[in-house]
Amino acid sequence: RAVFAELEIPVLENLSMQIAARYEDFVDLDLDNTSPKVAFRWEPIDNLAIRGSWGESFIAPEAADVGQFNRTACVNNPTGTDLVTGEDLLGVLSCASKNPALAPEDSDIWNVGFTWEGIENLSISVDYQEIEYTDRIVTLSAQDVTNQQFFNALAAIGVPRADYDPTPGSASRDAALAWVAANPSSTVFRDPVSDRVTEVVRIADNINTNIVDVLDVTARYSFDYSNWGNFDVALNASYYVTYEYAGLDGVLIDARGRRNADTALSPPLPELVATLRTSWRNGNHAASVLTKYTDEFTFDGTFKSGTTPPAVISDSYIVNASYTYFFDNFLLDTSGSVTFNVVNLFDWEPRRLPVQGGFESRLYDNFGRIFAVSLDFEL
Repeated sequence: RAVFAELEIPVLENLSMQIAARYEDFVDLDLDNTSPKVAFRWEPIDNLAIRGSWGESFIAPEAADVGQFNRTACVNNPTGTDLVTGEDLLGVLSCASKNPALAPEDSDIWNVGFTWEGIENLSISVDYQEIEYTDRIVTLSAQDVTNQQFFNALAAIGVPRADYDPTPGSASRDAALAWVAANPSSTVFRDPVSDRVTEVVRIADNINTNIVDVLDVTARYSFDYSNWGNFDVALNASYYVTYEYAGLDGVLIDARGRRNADTALSPPLPELVATLRTSWRNGNHAASVLTKYTDEFTFDGTFKSGTTPPAVISDSYIVNASYTYFFDNFLLDTSGSVTFNVVNLFDWEPRRLPVQGGFESRLYDNFGRIFAVSLDFEL
């Protein structure tokens, strides 16, 4: 159940304020929350609008993630290393489970920005936004689950990570395995003789605090040229000023510009992503070209033994193009359009990597150039 209310207050002729609140009640999960928001818009001069806002957000856990502990969707784990023993997690049974103690995720969001339209048909917007997540809900990977046990063991035996030795027979390894044996885990199971990990259970959990600062820039210019029709150019760019999360060892980690391969706490995160779209319309004809840019980022994570991965995964420019013809009164008074699309016009390929799948599939695909034709019509 939810109730939402919003109030707009005209403070001055060129200044307005909005106050809003949303109350949510999740009866089956026994959760409720009130999320407030305050925003303003000020136009000090013609063609310039300055805006700002602050608010709170509340995300309830997915119903499928909450419940008694169980084991479903078991697969063989494709990669990773057990930091306690130094052995591979390749082929270890990895299962999913519900979490009976999963709590909501909260966040504080504030934004400040402006829009300027001082030149005819040109609009420029700049926004700076900060989001601070608390109790962020993350489904840990198998690597994260074993890392969590490793860092708990280090904290218990009082050994810094830099001084830990996973070699069989070392004092730190023996102490860590003794602690693991004395504190059985419901998410990591080991062979009692070899101490190898035999099964990992992945659950959604309230893992950490996450701080994200991002700068967004949008510019758009539209114009008519002679009898050639209308042209429109739009640029969107996002730059991550900050993307920090607390690792499972409690250390704050900067995720920007990194692949972040061995954790579910952060996605691969190029510092800059942008799109440039140029479109044209004249009568029944329309065309567009969209260029997607992704900044370079460093390689990290496990990789195939005997290979040397690149230090940096290069930036990418992927171009999509389309042409549309609109028709009227074609057959039996039908109207509609036919569109020709080319995805990845220049057949760009992702950098090949010595990892599971062969490339960074969380950002790219390996389909290459794709041609498509679509027909829409109304009878």
